[in-house]
Amino acid sequence: MTRRKKLEGLSKNLIHSLNSRNNDYLGYWVTGQLYKMAGESQVDKIVINVINKSIEPNSELYASLPENYISLIEKQLIASQLPLDILSKVTIWNGNTISYLN
Repeated sequence: MTRRKKLEGLSKNLIHSLNSRNNDYLGYWVTGQLYKMAGESQVDKIVINVINKSIEPNSELYASLPENYISLIEKQLIASQLPLDILSKVTIWNGNTISYLN
């Protein structure tokens, strides 16, 4: 399987995890928490940067949330036999994942 197909599968798995009812953080559904966070911060998008382990807008409550996705991506890369440093950026936006290769 080509790298592109493997990364496409990884992207779909990441989006599926965001939509899953079993996707919780601190005991609550992540999507609902992010929606609430966006409303409280008066922004229309939340950026989870899984490469530099940050979330925007900055939030102490959600500071460790990117770790969950970093772990998921690393497991998927290993399972797909792809190097961990293949990605330079991962953007999660409006239900789509865009990955950039190094």
